[in-house]
Amino acid sequence: MESSTSDISGPEMQALAGADMELFMKRRKEEMQQEFKEQQLILNNQHGKVVEVHEAVLLDHMQKSSRSVCHFYLPDFETCRTLNEMLDTVAKQHIECKFIKVQAEDASWFVNKFKIQTLPSTIVCVNGKIVKKFIGLEEFGNEYPNEISLKKALAATGAIDLKDRELERRKGIFGYDEDEQSDSY
Repeated sequence: MESSTSDISGPEMQALAGADMELFMKRRKEEMQQEFKEQQLILNNQHGKVVEVHEAVLLDHMQKSSRSVCHFYLPDFETCRTLNEMLDTVAKQHIECKFIKVQAEDASWFVNKFKIQTLPSTIVCVNGKIVKKFIGLEEFGNEYPNEISLKKALAATGAIDLKDRELERRKGIFGYDEDEQSDSY
C-alpha cells in the first residue's frame, strides 16, 4: 500500500527543501551579523573585563551600560584581591554586563553617598538604578568565596544572564567538587 503524503515528486521536493534551506541560511547569516555587531559594540564599551576607573568618571561608566557591577576595594585587602580575581573571570564570561572597580580611597564622595563602611563592597546597577549592594563576601561564599555563588548572586539582581551549565560544580579527579575542602573533617 502506497502512502500518499503529498502529490509532489522527488525532484520538486528537493527543490522546495533547497529553497527553504537557502532562506534559512540567509536569515541565520543576517542574525549572526547582527549579533556580531552587538557584541562588537559591547566590547568597544569595555565589557568583558574589569575596568579600573577614577571617581570623576565612575558615574559615566556606570550609566553607559544597562547593567553594571562596581567593586569598591583597597589593593592591600586580601578579600578585595580575591573578589577582583573572581570578577575578572566572570567579566570575561558575561559581556552583557560592565564590570568596574574603583579604589575606595580615591572615591570618597561615592563611598559616603553609598554608605560604604566595609570592603569589599559591590554595587549593582540595572537600567541606571542601584538594585543591590553586596557587603563583604558573605553572599559569595563567605570564608570560601567561589564563582558559582558570585554568579548566582549577580544573576539574582539581573546583572548577568546565567546559563544552567554554569551552575554545575566541576568535579576533581577523585569525583569531589573542586572547591570542597578535602582535608576538613
